[in-house]
Amino acid sequence: MTSLKHSGLLHQGKHSKTLRLDLIHQGYVPETLEPKLKPVYLLGEAGLLSRPIIGIVGSRHASPQGMADSFWFAKELARAGCVIVSGLAVGIDAAAHRGAISVGRGTTIAVVAHGFSFCYPARHQLLRDELLDSGGTLISEYEPNTPPRPHQFLHRNRIIAGLCDALLVIEAGPKSGALTTASIALDLGKDIYALPGSIHSELSYGGHQLIRQGAGLVESPHELLTDLGRKLLPANRPAIQKKHRKESRVQEARQADFPEMKDPRYDQVNLVLSYEPQTLSELLLKLPKDSGENDLIAGLLMLELDRRAYRLPDGRWVRFKNH
Repeated sequence: MTSLKHSGLLHQGKHSKTLRLDLIHQGYVPETLEPKLKPVYLLGEAGLLSRPIIGIVGSRHASPQGMADSFWFAKELARAGCVIVSGLAVGIDAAAHRGAISVGRGTTIAVVAHGFSFCYPARHQLLRDELLDSGGTLISEYEPNTPPRPHQFLHRNRIIAGLCDALLVIEAGPKSGALTTASIALDLGKDIYALPGSIHSELSYGGHQLIRQGAGLVESPHELLTDLGRKLLPANRPAIQKKHRKESRVQEARQADFPEMKDPRYDQVNLVLSYEPQTLSELLLKLPKDSGENDLIAGLLMLELDRRAYRLPDGRWVRFKNH
C-alpha cells in the first residue's frame, strides 16, 4: 500500500482535518469502479483504510432481530481487528456502526451521500459525532455544502462496495439498496456473505437470493471470521479476483484449524504476544522488519480464533491466561 497523499485542506474541524484523497490512485478501491470515482473528502482517521474492511449493509426497515444481529456481527468483527464500513442510514447501517463503536477506537467508516455540512438522517447527528469521537472516519465524494439527493445514495453504495474486502448483507427486501451494493461488490471481485432469515419475512428475500447465487451463508461472527481468516487475510492475495462459489462457505469455515495452517504470521505474532496489554504499534515494533500492519492483524485474527489472543475494549491485545 502506498503512503497517503492528500491535498486541498479545507478546515480544522472539531474532530480532525478534512482531506481530499484519491482512493483509486492510492489502491483503496479498484480501478474498475463505475461511475468513475473522483478524489473523495475524508474526515477522521485515514489510517483505517489500510486495515481489513468489512461492509455491513441491509434494510432501513430492519426487524429488532436484524438490528441485534448487525450490532453483534459488527462488534465481533471489530474486536477481531476489522474495520466496519456502512452508510450511516437507519436500520442495519446504524446498528453496524454502533456495534463497531462499542468495541473501542478506530473501528468504523461511514460513507455518506452528501457533503459534511449535512447529516442525513438528522437523527444520526449524535451517532456521527460518536463515530468521529471514537476514531472513526467519514467519507463523501460530494462538496461540503452538497445536500442529500436520491441518486447520490446509489453512488454512495458503490464506494462501500469498493472499499470493503468482503460484504455482509443482513435483511434486505426485494428492492433494497443493499442488493445493489452486493451486485457491485461481486462485480469487483469481493466476497459476499448473507444471513438467512424466516421464509415468511420479506426482509429475508435479498439474503436468500444471494445465497442461492453463491454467497456465503453465515450464522455467527465466528463462522465469518474463520472464513475471512482463510480467504481474505493470506499474504499476496489478488486485489481483484472474482469468485463464483456455489457451495456454502459455512462447511469450509467449520473445518478451519488455524494452528495447522502453518502461516508464518501466526507464529510470529504468537511470539510477541504477552499477558501485558499491547497496542498494535507496540506489537508491530517487535515483528520482523518486513512485516506490515496487515500481517500483524492477520496473525492476531488467527490467534483470536484459536483462543490465544483477545482484543480489549481500548484496542490493545493480550494473550489468554490459559495459553
